[in-house]
Amino acid sequence: MSAFIPEELVYLESHKDETRVSEIGWVFSIPIAFGIVSTSLRLWAKSSGRNGITLDDWLIVVATICLVGECAAGLGYGPPHGMGRHVLVVTPHDQSIVRKGDYVFSHFYDFALVFVKLGILAFYHRVFVAPLFRKIVIATTAFVVAWGIGITVTLILVCRPIEAFWDASVKGNCLNLVHFTYFTNITNMVTDIWIFLMPVPVIWHLQLQTKKKVLLCFIFSIGIATCIISAIRLKVVLGRGYADFTWSYAPLGAYSAFEPLGGIICTNLPIFWHMWRKQRKSEAFSPKSRSLDPSTRRP
Repeated sequence: MSAFIPEELVYLESHKDETRVSEIGWVFSIPIAFGIVSTSLRLWAKSSGRNGITLDDWLIVVATICLVGECAAGLGYGPPHGMGRHVLVVTPHDQSIVRKGDYVFSHFYDFALVFVKLGILAFYHRVFVAPLFRKIVIATTAFVVAWGIGITVTLILVCRPIEAFWDASVKGNCLNLVHFTYFTNITNMVTDIWIFLMPVPVIWHLQLQTKKKVLLCFIFSIGIATCIISAIRLKVVLGRGYADFTWSYAPLGAYSAFEPLGGIICTNLPIFWHMWRKQRKSEAFSPKSRSLDPSTRRP
């Protein structure tokens, strides 16, 4: 029995030459480039600073490695085996490879999200010394670790036997992937909003000018923009359960790649901003800049 109704078969037959392969290429290549460059700049900035490279930096490095692994899985298992084409023109063998790639991709995606969150929380614990806030950071860290373990174990056990996940000829029992993905996405989005807004009350009570407080709050909460990606991703999650999965995986994979990338870039921004301010301040007080200032010259 066909997985498609007659109207869907007619549509697929008339659109069988459509392709998203070229889009998938840049969708997975851009996060690799931006993630590596962003994290490399972070490490350069931190190694040039007083504290050097710390735990939060290493966690973001791990998150970046997971992002690269995620995108590499998308590129390796995807377009060469029919991802971005309608399933009618994809052989059963290649369909199995695409599903296997989705399994690998999903693990890297989950790991990337967890390590981005842990990197941000480690950063909070390092720069904010308020005892109550640090306790909240530790409690949130415990939740993120438990969440990460939970979704990882669930994904490992998603099908029994696991081969049923990617091989349609294997009979097995599988969880509802759409429901599982919805749960992961919603809990991830709520956790992101909580983490990115956590430092706002602390910053607002610092002895700083209001303008600086607003700027700091903006920098620390800019990561909420990644929640927009999560919200959009929710709209395409249904593609996980659609029979034309080789076609619908393309937008789902795109949002899944840019979501951790957004978190990595946003958590690197405060490091860039601090280094930029530090360099501007040092240049303003350097002997060369003072010699060029007319007000410092003798008559």
